[in-house]
Amino acid sequence: MNSARVALAVLAIAVSGCIRGPEPHRLEAQLRRELPIGTPSSQVDAYLTAHGWQHSFLPDERSYLAGVRNVGSRFSLTREDIAIRIDIDKSGRLKAINVTPLFTYHGR
Repeated sequence: MNSARVALAVLAIAVSGCIRGPEPHRLEAQLRRELPIGTPSSQVDAYLTAHGWQHSFLPDERSYLAGVRNVGSRFSLTREDIAIRIDIDKSGRLKAINVTPLFTYHGR
C-alpha cells in the first residue's frame, strides 16, 4: 500500500515538472481577473510588457496580439504556445479577451 502511494507521488511530481508555462484556461481566468472590461489600453500594454510576453498593437483592428511560447510538456512531439487577443473599443478601453492554445508538431 505504501509503495503504491510513493509511486503515485513520484508520478505526480514528474508530470507537474514537465509543464513549462501556464495552462490556457488558467491564463484566460488570470487575464479576465487582472484586466477587467474597461481597462485603459495603456494599462493593457503595460501588463503585457511586465509579463515579458511578445505583443503588438494592430491599430486597424484595435487589438493587442500577444504570445506565450513553449508552455507545454518538454516530452511532447508538439510545441504548445498560447495566443492572446485583447480587443480595445473606440474609446481606448478593453472590450474582450480571447485565449487560444496553439500546437505545432516538431517531430523529434
